Amino acid sequence: MRKIKRLKNGKLPNPLLSKLLKKIKGGNALLGPAIGEDAAMVLSKDLAFIFTLDPITFTDKDIGRYLLNVNANDIAACGGIPKYLILSLLFPKGTEEKQVRSLFSEIQKESEKMKVEILGGHTEITNQVNRTVAIGMLIGTARKDKITPTRNAKPGDKILLTKEIAIEGTATIFREKEKNLGSIFSQEIIKRGKNFLIDPGISILKEAQILNQNCKVNAMHDPTEGGIATALGEISQAAGVKILVEKEKIPIIKETSLVCDYYRLDPLYLLASGCLLAMLPRKEAKKAVKILKENGILATIIGEAKKGKGAWFWQKNKLRKIVPRADEITKIIK
Repeated sequence: MRKIKRLKNGKLPNPLLSKLLKKIKGGNALLGPAIGEDAAMVLSKDLAFIFTLDPITFTDKDIGRYLLNVNANDIAACGGIPKYLILSLLFPKGTEEKQVRSLFSEIQKESEKMKVEILGGHTEITNQVNRTVAIGMLIGTARKDKITPTRNAKPGDKILLTKEIAIEGTATIFREKEKNLGSIFSQEIIKRGKNFLIDPGISILKEAQILNQNCKVNAMHDPTEGGIATALGEISQAAGVKILVEKEKIPIIKETSLVCDYYRLDPLYLLASGCLLAMLPRKEAKKAVKILKENGILATIIGEAKKGKGAWFWQKNKLRKIVPRADEITKIIK
């Protein structure tokens, strides 16, 4: 009898997704569906239209902020500017009108902050969800000569990381598990952890635009579900390069280390919105670190791309292969 293979929570496994995507017939898109790409692109003369779609499923708190930032990050990582938003909002049975009004207000506030126009979408009360699920499709634009898809990474490129890893995951855990953590950590630590959503924040728009305007960037990638580890593997697969990263150089904030140690989570595989991976030639990478620092943004060169395949962490003179797996947050938030 054939054994039934059940999938775990989180993204579809890359091997399965790769097989599914290979069956999709290509058309005239500049960039179609592919592992590791943050968005799709369609070219109109010298202007690229960038399309991305992401849901918010791990939390029902601050959905508007999460929704706008996560989708806008994909556009920014491709070298674009977010422009238009289409929404689908699914509310569980029993949702109160004030909750709907509050979410609409939050989405509108975040959209206005980013100068994104809401075009429309779909809303529904349904028995099929037990918490609010928000799905957003964001459309952006970029000059053709400024696009930075993941596949454009080249051997010899330095890997630059902005801010620290697992910012989104840390904020989500402290917000979702606040009651449980109250007896474990001080209120000061919990307050800071919850505030990671705002400071350092989960948006990469500022650093992506600074890099795009001031440096020769070959590629950028927005680490999200599966953490920085999964994102590095995606760069390798999309660009056909070997990725080597010095693990000790990856910056991590104290609150992230504390909460990951408590729940026995690997921060390298934890929700990572808030940091950006950029691939640049050696001289440009050094220039980028300087410019970002001048703008108050931490930037660290953590590794490089070489000819070959696969992604690896280098630690204490040993190589550890990066293997895609479910995001660590699925261990504690179902």
